[in-house]
Amino acid sequence: ARESARGYGTTERKPVFSRMLLAVIASAVLTVLPLGGRSISTSHEARFALLARDIVERGGWFEPRVGGEVYRNKPTLYPWSIAALSLPRGRVTEATAQAPVVAAAIGAILFTLLLGAALFGARAGLWGALILLTSYDFFAYSQLLLPDMLVVVFVTAAAYFFWRAQGDPPGRGALAAFYGALAMGVFAKGPVGLLPLLVAAVWLWSEHGPGGLRRLWSPLGIGLFAGATALWLGPFLAIGGQSFALDVLHADWLDWFVGFPSRGDLKDFAIEALLGSMPWTPLLPLALASGIRGWRSPGTRFAFLWFAVPLVLVALSLNPRARYLLPLYPAGALLIARWLETRGPARTVAGRVAGWASLAGALAAVAAPAWLR
Repeated sequence: ARESARGYGTTERKPVFSRMLLAVIASAVLTVLPLGGRSISTSHEARFALLARDIVERGGWFEPRVGGEVYRNKPTLYPWSIAALSLPRGRVTEATAQAPVVAAAIGAILFTLLLGAALFGARAGLWGALILLTSYDFFAYSQLLLPDMLVVVFVTAAAYFFWRAQGDPPGRGALAAFYGALAMGVFAKGPVGLLPLLVAAVWLWSEHGPGGLRRLWSPLGIGLFAGATALWLGPFLAIGGQSFALDVLHADWLDWFVGFPSRGDLKDFAIEALLGSMPWTPLLPLALASGIRGWRSPGTRFAFLWFAVPLVLVALSLNPRARYLLPLYPAGALLIARWLETRGPARTVAGRVAGWASLAGALAAVAAPAWLR
């Protein structure tokens, strides 16, 4: 199914379900088979396993500790997930520490497929899911013991539910589910989970003008967000509201992100971002240019804004990191899938340049070990 006259895509159930099965099998083969084989060696990864171990041993769900100190740098959804999986055996293992990340990666693949099917058709949804799965950084972070992949699945789910809420007729309960996904994204890693709300607001403004922002109103959804956030924020504040404001809100969040990056940081960020989307990086400029040409289509504009708005925010933050771009990878994958569906078969100069650049890059990657020996 293609974008309708209004631009809100519709798809047939049967091809979507068959493609969902294919996407689950492909993502499971790549992400589940290595489960438990990774050694927990870095401090960034070890802290979450240690927090989960503290929860399992002490039962301190609302005040997990590392080295005897309460950890409040990030919300505790990821350690909670590890602890819940570790309770039956009474101990945290490499497998139970990695399992929530792998499950989140598979969930992100599924929501990318569903959103792509709604925006551009069932086949484009499958293309987008497989492109996302085989992007370097996405696969790499599906194997790392960090909460970033949990943010990706909830951001992608929020995008899907928001688009469902814009249908005609709107999806029942979709806007409430959108706020629920926002709450879980914030629970996973803090304010970065709110990015879909900003993208939704920008898209509504572009589609309906300032009055379109009223479409974000959902008493049930806002109540759901508030209740889910209070579940972890309440104990954080109870331990010490003033210290939370100074040590977490100010030092860990505002001071880390608010400001402009140095030229060196921006250069490193750009290089890491380009490498992170390999091997699909050469197609991304073609997909973005095609997205600009298709700006009048609501679905194309939504995917483009979902990619562009977080990219600009992260690039202009004080400490840009390539991993902060993970939530926009599904949008980039869907834009590439859209290009493959609409313009991929056409013989163009830009397409030839991208093709030869990809071939040269592949040959260089094969030959690199010999050069660096």
